[in-house]
Amino acid sequence: MRLRLLDERGQVRGGQVVLYDESGHTVKSPQRCTTWVHTALAHRCHKKGQTTPDWLPNYKQHGQKSPCLFGLPQLDTAPAGQLVALVESAKTAMLCAPYWPEFIWLATMGQSYLTAERLAPVKGRRLTLFPDAGSLDNWQQRAEKLRAQGFDVKVSAELEKLVNPDEKKACLDLADILLAEWPGYPPSWDT
Repeated sequence: MRLRLLDERGQVRGGQVVLYDESGHTVKSPQRCTTWVHTALAHRCHKKGQTTPDWLPNYKQHGQKSPCLFGLPQLDTAPAGQLVALVESAKTAMLCAPYWPEFIWLATMGQSYLTAERLAPVKGRRLTLFPDAGSLDNWQQRAEKLRAQGFDVKVSAELEKLVNPDEKKACLDLADILLAEWPGYPPSWDT
């Protein structure tokens, strides 16, 4: 799957390539199969003996690799009062959207990217964070800092209640629960 990161103006700001297995989980064995588009492009050029585009060396050295939230263009058409849900992965945001359409589902693209700078386009909206299993404490601490900076943010602990210790250790997320519960697509799509 190729994911494009578009900023709030619809400009492409980055991209990620992720390989998923038949069950919808990221391939992690024998190695994790996730990379950034710029890294894949550099590797391909090198492998084929081609020169890299002029912009690539500067971007690799100085560019922000994931400078914005995944899903920001949704804000253009969503009502100003619609709740925003934040998860870590784009896959989770995409899978959760049809199940809970009352939210605008966005992804940070990494746990460490839950920052005020990254969330600037959604400041002024009501935010609910849905951390991966095992990340609740970390995201609660980040939420406290965000509230101190004027964000209206709460953290959902519902996933922690659903998972067992092994699933928590495996860092399951909402997408993992949805895929296990309803393989394929939301049941409402059949009606």
